Amino acid sequence: VAVIRTEPLELAEVIPVEKAPTHIYLSPDGTTIWVPNDGSASVTAIDVATHKVLAHVPTDAGHHKIAFTPDGRFIYVSNMIAGNVSVVDAVKKAFIKSIPTGQGVHGIDYCPATHEVIACNSGESTLSVIDVAKNEEVAKFPFGKRPALIHFDAHNPNTGYVVSRADHSVWVLDVGKRQMVARIPVDRQPDKFVVEPSHRWMYVSAPASFSVVDLQSYQKVGSVPLAPLAGANSAAASPAGSSTNDMAGMDHEGMDHEEMEKKGAAAAAAPQSPPANPPAQPGTVHTGALVLGVGLFGLSLVALRKFHRNRMAALLFGLSLVAFGVWRASGPAPAESKGKGLKAIASESESIMIHSYLELSDDGKHIYVPVSAQNAAYVIDAESHQVLARVPLQGGAENIFYLK
Repeated sequence: VAVIRTEPLELAEVIPVEKAPTHIYLSPDGTTIWVPNDGSASVTAIDVATHKVLAHVPTDAGHHKIAFTPDGRFIYVSNMIAGNVSVVDAVKKAFIKSIPTGQGVHGIDYCPATHEVIACNSGESTLSVIDVAKNEEVAKFPFGKRPALIHFDAHNPNTGYVVSRADHSVWVLDVGKRQMVARIPVDRQPDKFVVEPSHRWMYVSAPASFSVVDLQSYQKVGSVPLAPLAGANSAAASPAGSSTNDMAGMDHEGMDHEEMEKKGAAAAAAPQSPPANPPAQPGTVHTGALVLGVGLFGLSLVALRKFHRNRMAALLFGLSLVAFGVWRASGPAPAESKGKGLKAIASESESIMIHSYLELSDDGKHIYVPVSAQNAAYVIDAESHQVLARVPLQGGAENIFYLK
């Protein structure tokens, strides 16, 4: 976990955790950071004041998200591959049990209105309801298309917001009715979102931009592109009025500090341009191999039956088998994935890594957005929605958390 000082903008410290840390969560009392480790099926507890690791607590397998009970006593950890939610005693730093929910469980949050935890089962397009008193799933209801993330509005605790990357929208959930009441189209492939202190605006991140949403009308009112700024290869100055508190940035690639430094320096110095010859997309290979295989098989039948060329027919048949093998190995095009089974879940987990997250400063004046593909974080003015600075980071920065 990288600790980044906001004034001056610089890397302050790196805290070793377990394999493939992906997100950062602050406990309700502000004393402990919890870090899910995707590569080691665990969560790490870190003391905010000392930056010391307190414990590594085992969970089940998969990409993880975390939800807290309001008193901070328990945390609920979604396990995408295992298809369940682990319950952890945050005081004793101990695993309690896992609750089966559904395929590809991903986003998770605590609902203050109903005192339940709601989990997004992305692989089967449902939402699970967990009773925190019983630590059991007590209900499950359908969601349109692959729910990814969920968050409840503290200003209106019966209202939840659910991100769907499949239809590029944020849905508004009425928990009491167990149904969606509005759909807000946003920029393509939405990911994390935050609601600013007045509860008027929501900011929704995407790989190359973030959307500005009016929560009174449930309409997207703007979009802020995120692209490298000219001359931004070195650390940019902190915007006037920014806090001197720390931001904690996350590197998810499991590299040690020296490797991160080398990769970060190379990325900061390299120009941001697309490759001259981009690799073929999996869907193109998949379709082309199928067409070639069918064609070769057809020619082998013609050679055998019409011209009686047994050797030629055998050769063409063999080549068709090779083409079919390539077709099977390449798998279906990503757009055709229905989210079923571990292969689709793993594919979704990989797609998560290219998305951007975002965080607000404690006064709501600045938005911080890390972009993993650029190895950088952006500082944005929350009022004007203008990019103020771009800060090069080390490794593929996946998540960001502002320590208030």
